[in-house]
Amino acid sequence: MNMLKKIAIFIFLLGTISLFAQVTPTHDYAAPVDLVSGLSGTFGELRSNHFHSGIDIRTGGAVGKNVYSIADGYISRISVSPFGYGNALYITHTDGKMSVYAHLMQFNDTIAQWVRSEQYRQKSFAINVFLKPDQFPVTKGECIALSGNSGSSGGPHLHFEIRNNASGKVLNALNYGFTIPDQIAPSIRQIIVSPNDSKSAVEKNNSDYVRMARGTGNIYQINGNDTLSVWGNICFGVDAIDRSTGSTNANGVYSFKVFIDNELVFFEKLDGFYFEETRDINSLINYPYYIKNKIRFIQTKKQAGNRLDIYNVVKSNGIYQFEDEQIHEIVFEVGDAANNSSKLKFWVKSEKIELAANKEHEEKVSRNQGLTITEDNFILKIPKNAVYEDAEIDYTVFDSSDHNFLLPIFKLGDATIPLQKKAEITIFCDYSRFKSIPKNKLVLVNVNGKTPKPVVTSVYPLFMTANVYDLGKYTVMADTTAPIITPENIWNNKDVSHQKTIRVKITDNLTGIVQYTGTLNGHWILMEYDAKENLLEYKFDEWMKEGNNQFVLKVSDRVGNTSKIEMNLKK
Repeated sequence: MNMLKKIAIFIFLLGTISLFAQVTPTHDYAAPVDLVSGLSGTFGELRSNHFHSGIDIRTGGAVGKNVYSIADGYISRISVSPFGYGNALYITHTDGKMSVYAHLMQFNDTIAQWVRSEQYRQKSFAINVFLKPDQFPVTKGECIALSGNSGSSGGPHLHFEIRNNASGKVLNALNYGFTIPDQIAPSIRQIIVSPNDSKSAVEKNNSDYVRMARGTGNIYQINGNDTLSVWGNICFGVDAIDRSTGSTNANGVYSFKVFIDNELVFFEKLDGFYFEETRDINSLINYPYYIKNKIRFIQTKKQAGNRLDIYNVVKSNGIYQFEDEQIHEIVFEVGDAANNSSKLKFWVKSEKIELAANKEHEEKVSRNQGLTITEDNFILKIPKNAVYEDAEIDYTVFDSSDHNFLLPIFKLGDATIPLQKKAEITIFCDYSRFKSIPKNKLVLVNVNGKTPKPVVTSVYPLFMTANVYDLGKYTVMADTTAPIITPENIWNNKDVSHQKTIRVKITDNLTGIVQYTGTLNGHWILMEYDAKENLLEYKFDEWMKEGNNQFVLKVSDRVGNTSKIEMNLKK
């Protein structure tokens, strides 16, 4: 073999080595997949009401890639769900860590057979089972599953996590030997400068001030005048993304620092968090701005109820006073897990300004005490430690022109106030106004957005109640429409000898599907539910007999509306 051919083979082999092969001596884990084309999601990315708890490993836009256990241990939990993680495996390792593999297409044969028998035993597609150490031991590098797109996944990939098994804390896998080629610094898209109280101002106004950013390489500046006028108590925020080498995905950033006149006054980085605290993401970000504009700014302000331990430095709780009528240099530094960073520099000039007093709201909720508002037609209870900081609560009741709303709209606080604990809302109801509608079909709906969102509602003789995470607008709707069942590849008396599955679409108009049951000849059958596609699929097994088969499917929504189809299928 000539030298050029040897070099070519060597280069090819280098290109096929897993990008996760770079491990640290103290965490000698195997790669969870063979080939990696980058990440489609980073640890701690800002998501709706939660942090992203793992890294999303791209699998070339395809499903069916081998997934391996990163170390010796045992499968301690198996979960199957049409939502969330979909098909997922949890492995407990001997070093005190747990690894998680989610959105899988299928488990290996041994696990798959056991899961199927458990689903038939429970008569449920969705299962969540905790296992003993001797049931499914695994070894480092053992193929445990194939990658997929199950659950709430938005495309083929492997969601991978590392957790501390004793504490349950989820950890940043990129700190445990799993690295990817990354020479690209984060991109700073825009900044926000916010007054913290009614007496403070930015650019002579008592409201959030946003400025776009532009940069060359890893050095950024704000568009327009680089000196902003401020007065009083001010906090800062950044909107930034990160990309890795060879990937176009806009991922979350790892760290955020703020310097004022060369002094580090704020430093947070995402090395880990606890699931019970993940909702505190709504305190990390400027939540009111997000609700109004759908842009998440990481803010320096650390509210009293914020439990996250991601903060290394937070001077003055992230709220900085500018009342000296001087100019101050502000530097933002945003970093990724590969130690790439970008900086943005601007200045603020402290300029005194008198602002008109804001109109007071009707009630104030104290974080330490909570608040109960009782009116003739509603009660709002916000428990102690539910808000992240003391807040003003306004409330009113007004009519709506939407004929689907059975009652007026109850505005109970503002949707821009995030809650750490659920509030209880009670609506007193004169059911004689719509006596033709059964009470159990009534549901409270959140109408903060364009589409009503039903909440789990308890209906009593004189009132209805619900526990909710969102303040804002609520009313009552009726759900009297049963789910729709649409067969895709069957009809009555069809000969199914030349097919291997039954496929049926199921949809619901309001409260959502909560139960479905399929039977063949009176026997429960396993119908896999792909909620993204509204699809039920039964893969023929021993219950599909030769000759005539009576197929029955029942589907129910949250308030008990039920649809049913019956068909004879010939094989």
